[in-house]
Amino acid sequence: MSDTSNLTIERIDVFQVDLPYSGGTYQLSGGRTYTSFDATIVRITTNTGLQGWGESTPFGSTWVAAHARGARDMRRRVAEHRASGYIGHSIKLSGDDPTTDAARIAESLADRQAGEYFIVDANGGLTVEFAMRMLRLLPRGPDFVLEAPCQTWRECVALRRRTDIPIIFDELAMDEISVTQLIADDAGEGIGMKISKTGGLTRCRRQRDLCLAAGLTLSVQETTGSDIAFAAIVHMAQTVPERSLRCILECRDMIAVTTATGDFKVTGGKVKAPKAPGLGITLDLKVLGEPVATYT
Repeated sequence: MSDTSNLTIERIDVFQVDLPYSGGTYQLSGGRTYTSFDATIVRITTNTGLQGWGESTPFGSTWVAAHARGARDMRRRVAEHRASGYIGHSIKLSGDDPTTDAARIAESLADRQAGEYFIVDANGGLTVEFAMRMLRLLPRGPDFVLEAPCQTWRECVALRRRTDIPIIFDELAMDEISVTQLIADDAGEGIGMKISKTGGLTRCRRQRDLCLAAGLTLSVQETTGSDIAFAAIVHMAQTVPERSLRCILECRDMIAVTTATGDFKVTGGKVKAPKAPGLGITLDLKVLGEPVATYT
């Protein structure tokens, strides 16, 4: 083991990279669209030349994202990802009409295979009344979890008391305090843990430990991001016991450029982190370009 006691930070470089959406144009409810994600990538260089990398890429400037095409092509998209080896799928809701959103869920789960995991994500866009109407329109017994159904804590707890669908917290599970409150209120079955939202890997570890101690499940994600963010997601996910880990976000699938390469082996729909030092990736500095800011 190397001695890091005299390690000091000598330089911090900040890069800005536009990450084009791999699907061309991302269509949102209300006619909103965007075509790329604004990534901030940071390089930290120490006095020994050792470097560390990190990425934060917000999921656009909009909220309650949902594909405007609704259920059309939804079943086909799930089939395409299934053929590529995915066993976890996320379905976005619009919050515009209970019947339409119920149809979107039903279409997505129509060909569900054994071992697959479906997240139905409302990004806090439903009222309790809307959610209950939507769930009542579904055929009995579809296997999915409902993530971030409502905007407020009270609404999410109220919905949980009225349904047997597992509730997963995301936007409302921001820090250790809110996760502790989630446990105390018995408000859900798990959380979607996003590294940037949480505030980095150290705080993710704290939330992970709280959830594991309380028997909650986790999906390890990011707001979105390129290969750098994906590497951090995979490494974080490997610290979660398999029985408690539901899925991770394959954010590279949404991006049309490659910022780094790494040996991520996928077997049976499950990915393993590279064994190389650090994040285990090699950065493509041509894609990153020159830093937009440097601190020494």
